[in-house]
Amino acid sequence: MAIVDKKKMVLLRLITFLKPVDGEYMIVSRIQSEDSEPIAKELNPSGFTVAYVC
Repeated sequence: MAIVDKKKMVLLRLITFLKPVDGEYMIVSRIQSEDSEPIAKELNPSGFTVAYVC
């Protein structure tokens, strides 16, 4: 959440679900920001998988 605070993002939605294949949880978030590309680049090295940026 430090990246969210630092970049002044608005968290629109947060969903968690259990993946049936491996039993691990997946977290899906939707954020709002003026420029999301630098945020995505910072999330990846922090261990997050960014699947879609628009």
